[in-house]
Amino acid sequence: MTEPLFPAAPLTIDPRTVLDPLATDDRQWGARLVGMEPWRTLGATADGLRRYLVRPDPALARYRILREAHEAGVVTIRHPWLAGPFVELLAIAEPFRRMGLGRAVMRGIISRSAATNRNLWVSVSASNPAALAFYRHLGFGELAVMPDLLQPGHGEILLRLHPLPGPAA
Repeated sequence: MTEPLFPAAPLTIDPRTVLDPLATDDRQWGARLVGMEPWRTLGATADGLRRYLVRPDPALARYRILREAHEAGVVTIRHPWLAGPFVELLAIAEPFRRMGLGRAVMRGIISRSAATNRNLWVSVSASNPAALAFYRHLGFGELAVMPDLLQPGHGEILLRLHPLPGPAA
């Protein structure tokens, strides 16, 4: 049996950045996310986000993003999903934003995915132009707008990086 692409084990992204599996009893990120976009605009609740982050789901890898051992964010990756992994959630805490951390995490995910996949997927709330610009800068292209997907009156934009740079491209 081969090891999963995103295992329940720490993944080193670069010498300063590690993805560390989120503990099933970790409750803090649900509360931290509700104050961040897009979850604030979408009216998410701390309890709902906490349940998403800890519920059993063997296809969803959930990690704390550690920058030099400081908890700096959270990322969730669904795999398998269509023809490649799907980054369902990426959140960087305010003190760590605009330092290249999100870019480093995504480049690590892209690199890890490229060996065996042709695509990497993300979705962005239409009300979050900064996130949309971030993913466009990484080379993601928009495929579809999904109105009312998470909340009535709010759209989600599905993006794909294809082909992934590397062996599977």
